[in-house]
Amino acid sequence: LNGADSKWADARQTARGGFKSAQWVHVKEKNMSDFYQISHQLLGVGGFGTVRMATNKITLQERAIKTIHKTRSKRTSLEVEMQMMKEMDHPNITQLYEVYEDAHSFHLVMELLLGGEI
Repeated sequence: LNGADSKWADARQTARGGFKSAQWVHVKEKNMSDFYQISHQLLGVGGFGTVRMATNKITLQERAIKTIHKTRSKRTSLEVEMQMMKEMDHPNITQLYEVYEDAHSFHLVMELLLGGEI
């Protein structure tokens, strides 16, 4: 665990008992609507997709779902964004909880932050 690169830094942090919750996020090829009730009201619109509010059907936690259409983005750039979000564990940065993939889109389940810019 004495290596200098970032993979060893994560291993050292884990060995000390420190876990980043997003390190457990993986792309799921499941139907997101089985787990979330998704609102039809848009919270935001961007060049690659939309953001809507959703409620987890089991925990009743409210989340933001960022839907990114595959036809408008390259998979590699999306993977880079997801990896960056996984590595950023800070109270002032929205948390990434889950990622779902279907035939047309990626759905990023994120912390819901109301009252600001998405």
